Amino acid sequence: MSDLKAGFTELILAEHSRKQAELIAAEVGPDAERFAVFWALMEHGQPPLPQRASYAMMVLVTQHPFLFDPFWNRAITMLERDYHIAVHRHLLRVMTDLTLPKEAESLGRLANYCFGVLQNATQPVGLQVNAMQVLFNICQLEPELSGELRMVIESLLPYGTSGFNSRAKRLLKKLK
Repeated sequence: MSDLKAGFTELILAEHSRKQAELIAAEVGPDAERFAVFWALMEHGQPPLPQRASYAMMVLVTQHPFLFDPFWNRAITMLERDYHIAVHRHLLRVMTDLTLPKEAESLGRLANYCFGVLQNATQPVGLQVNAMQVLFNICQLEPELSGELRMVIESLLPYGTSGFNSRAKRLLKKLK
């Protein structure tokens, strides 16, 4: 196990690029045990390990979405903590494409985090857009949040960038 951890660490720190992330994803593969070792590096490693690992995790989970299922609560906890913004961005990006957990506590924590990001003007637009999409996905499971999401999005439209407004308008049409 420590050899695997050392090998993953070496790969993560070797280079920060899409090519390296794809190499790491291939090395981890669809193996749940290897993914758990990799996740632990992302969760508990010292910078820059978490942000680099999170990029590779995004590539890996795109290829093998089932690997993320046991890590929902840990991922939400990571969002609630002070990780590098890249970790938050990559975790939210992955969550936009996955089936959300059905547990009310997990959804509530995730919704609270995403509403906080969406309403914080100092957050990067990419993070806000991903948070908006995750909130829309939560609304598909918890329709009573749709009105609140619609109000928040509409209040932010006058201040949004073109990318933000594009996603906002698309989601507003679906929320009506």
